[in-house]
Amino acid sequence: MAKTKLDWKKYEAELIACIEIAVRGAMDEYPDEHFCGAALHHFYRESGEVIAMPCLAVNTEEELDEHNRWSSPDWYWEQLPFASRKFGQLHERLNKEANSIDRKYWTTLNADWMDSLVRVAKQVTAKLKVRKQATKDFGFYLFDDDSPDSVEILRRCMTAAKFRRLFPRLQEILDEKKVDAKRPATEKLTKCAGDLCSHRHEIVKHGEAAIPILLDALGGKDGWLAASLLAKLGIPHSKVIKALRHQACLPENGWTRMHETGALAILGDIDFLLGMAKKAKTREVAIEGIKKLYAGTSGEYDVYVSDPLDYRPLERLLEIDSCRKEAQKIPRSDSPINYAMRHGWIRRGDVDEAIRGTTSRYKMIREHAVCALGNRDLGKANCAKATQAIVDRFNDRAMSVRYLAALKIGYWKKWAKDHLPAIRKLRRNDPDPDVRDSARASIREMGFRP
Repeated sequence: MAKTKLDWKKYEAELIACIEIAVRGAMDEYPDEHFCGAALHHFYRESGEVIAMPCLAVNTEEELDEHNRWSSPDWYWEQLPFASRKFGQLHERLNKEANSIDRKYWTTLNADWMDSLVRVAKQVTAKLKVRKQATKDFGFYLFDDDSPDSVEILRRCMTAAKFRRLFPRLQEILDEKKVDAKRPATEKLTKCAGDLCSHRHEIVKHGEAAIPILLDALGGKDGWLAASLLAKLGIPHSKVIKALRHQACLPENGWTRMHETGALAILGDIDFLLGMAKKAKTREVAIEGIKKLYAGTSGEYDVYVSDPLDYRPLERLLEIDSCRKEAQKIPRSDSPINYAMRHGWIRRGDVDEAIRGTTSRYKMIREHAVCALGNRDLGKANCAKATQAIVDRFNDRAMSVRYLAALKIGYWKKWAKDHLPAIRKLRRNDPDPDVRDSARASIREMGFRP
């Protein structure tokens, strides 16, 4: 993947200068204290969108205790002002790149940014550790706790010896991973069986070999997760289906049965679930299981993925008179708009089915389909037909569908500029003020004046 075009040397030079001035200012203010470290932390970014400027934290030996030594949000200077006007402009240029049309580019940009910050961390350490207020092990760190690579990013900020000395527990974890990588597959799975939660990602990598330990876990305290992982494996063995059916029909399992019904839906056992849905005692969990087909992958534990997108199971469910009202129910704590927006993640090969969904007689399917199509990750090749299908819903009889269409068209940014007249017409003429406001916001998101 091609490297990004930003002038990283300029960005790094200005950032280094800003951090050095800020930390030296703190040192000058407290000349008798011993500064043990500084760090960038509170990283916030959204894929395909914003890359926010992180915060600068600084601490001294006098202000820390062992509990907060490596917890930069608990440091004395948690948010030390540091950004100059020039650096603000450079970072704004980075943000403009982050909001570019191509979402694949965002991934490259983010990786390049982290590489740049690692270089900054090393240079800042070298510049500040020679100050008389700096401790022997003074360092500048990147605490990117929201990243799956947080430990690796931190490790790259210093020498291997320093990392081992300052972060012995993290080093132990890395060492354990290296040892585990060399263990036989059966031994790895035995270890995984003792803690499904901690090893959930690794379990899935074992494929079919993981089925026995997951079946053993069904019905136990981690039964819900075992069911979710069986769904993630996507292997509809008869023994898997039989075990999931059994657990899904046990009243004592209560609401956790939706994990078993969700797994059955993913594995294609729709007829059994529709049969459950026709019975009052099992209707609710069966319906929730089928709806998991359209739930996306927004949460860490939400491992359900419908592949490919297929609205027919939901359509069959909604055709059952006794199920329709329950199926369309939204959680009390939510709103129809928010609920629909969270449940609209699809792959590029699903575009045609999503377009079919925009013309469904069922509002909840039209809402899902419009949300699904409002996603730049579907690529330029799908842009014309996806955006046209969204714009076609500007005249939908349901306000919620019009609102979502008005909102989601803006996610395509300038790729949707041919539809600008239609969006402006919607902004002027729609009878609902929320729809008009959403259209106005999309026009701005696309880079035009409303």
